[in-house]
Amino acid sequence: MAAIKAPMLIIQGDRDFVRLEHSVETVKLIPRAELAVVPDASHFALSSEPERVIPVIKRFLEKPEKELPLATANVGYHPGETR
Repeated sequence: MAAIKAPMLIIQGDRDFVRLEHSVETVKLIPRAELAVVPDASHFALSSEPERVIPVIKRFLEKPEKELPLATANVGYHPGETR
């Protein structure tokens, strides 16, 4: 899991059958992972309560990158895309 480079959002309900400890350990193993716990929700929160889950996903997807990728000889320098 440490090789996963893409940002990842793990969502679970606080009444999920997946134990919170397992999700926390998974987030620790993936370098750019984040965990969102939906209060008073089950494993199926996305389908049963989309009005509570979709804003969390939207915020995650719209968040700007924290760091621009480094320019390399292969990639080159592109203002606003690399540094």
